[in-house]
Amino acid sequence: MNTTLTNGRHRSDAPRPAPGQTSGRDGGGGPIPWTWWIGGSVLLGAGLLLGIALLRWGAPHTGELALDEYLGARRVAALDAIAVAFGVLLGPIVAPLVLLVASLLVFRRHRPAAITLFTVTVVGWLSVGVGKLIFHRARPPFALVHALAFEGNADSFPSGHTAFGFALLFGVVLALRVARRRTWPAWVIGIPVALGVAASRVYAGVHYLGDVIAAPLFAAGAVALLVAAWLTIPQARRTAWAGRLFAAGHPRPS
Repeated sequence: MNTTLTNGRHRSDAPRPAPGQTSGRDGGGGPIPWTWWIGGSVLLGAGLLLGIALLRWGAPHTGELALDEYLGARRVAALDAIAVAFGVLLGPIVAPLVLLVASLLVFRRHRPAAITLFTVTVVGWLSVGVGKLIFHRARPPFALVHALAFEGNADSFPSGHTAFGFALLFGVVLALRVARRRTWPAWVIGIPVALGVAASRVYAGVHYLGDVIAAPLFAAGAVALLVAAWLTIPQARRTAWAGRLFAAGHPRPS
C-alpha cells in the first residue's frame, strides 16, 4: 500500500470499503457484508409472511380466485400461446437444460462469469422450494378458471417459473459484473421478461397473484444471502480462487 503527502496529510491509495461494508482487519479477510445479510433476510421474511397471510385468508377472500376466473373467461389465442410457451421453456425440464447450455457457452469465454450465472440462477430458483414445502398451497381450480395446463400438486406458492425468470435475471446481472460488463441492458430486457413470465402464470390459471409476487422475494432473498456468504469468505482466499478461474477462463481475443 502506497501513501502520498497531500496538503500535509497522508493519503492512502488503498480502496475504500463499499457501502454496507466495513474495513476492519480480519487476518487477511474481506469486508463484512451486513447489508446483504439483512436485505436477504428481510426479503425471505417478507415472502414467508406473505405466504402465511395468503393461506390464512384464502384465495376466495383475497380476490385472487376472482382474478383467475376473470382472466380464464377472456382468453386470447395469442396470449394463450405465449403463456404455454413460457410454461414449457421455464418448466422443470427445459429450464435447467437451457441454463446448463448457456453456462457452458459462457464458460468457454469467461469461467468466473459462467460459474456465477449458473450458481446464482440455481440458488434463486430452488429457493422457492422452501415455500412450497412449508405452505402446500393448492393450485387454482382447473375447471373453474379454465386453466391452460393441469397442475395437480399442492405447490402453488411460490411460482417456480416466475422464480426462475427473476433468478436468471439476477444471475445474468451478477455474471456481467464479474466480467466487468455493463449491466443496464440486462435490467432493461430482463425485468419486462420476468414480469411477463409472472403475468403468464396467472393468465394461464396455474397460479394465484400472490404466488408470483412471492417468487421474486424468495429468489432475491436467497441470492442476497448467497452474495453475503461469498463476501464473508476472507478476501485473500476469494481473490486467489477468482484469479485461478480468471487465468484459465480469460476471454479469448477475437
